[in-house]
Amino acid sequence: MKACWDLEWGKQIHSLACKHGFVCNVFVSASFVHMYSRLGFTDDARKVFDEMKIKDLDLFVSNALIDMYVKLGHLEEA
Repeated sequence: MKACWDLEWGKQIHSLACKHGFVCNVFVSASFVHMYSRLGFTDDARKVFDEMKIKDLDLFVSNALIDMYVKLGHLEEA
């Protein structure tokens, strides 16, 4: 997902990952958080984060969200 710069393609991959249960993997979910944040879709990134069932890497993913909000100038959300 790091190479994905096309939102529609990324959403299709995300949909397939959900359908097949891959979003239970924290690294997969974190990749989607990064993808959405890199593309500027803060609501989608936050939704993926909020839906993560495995919170082992909360700090890692939280940092991705904070980075996204700061880069977009949304300092209150950060």
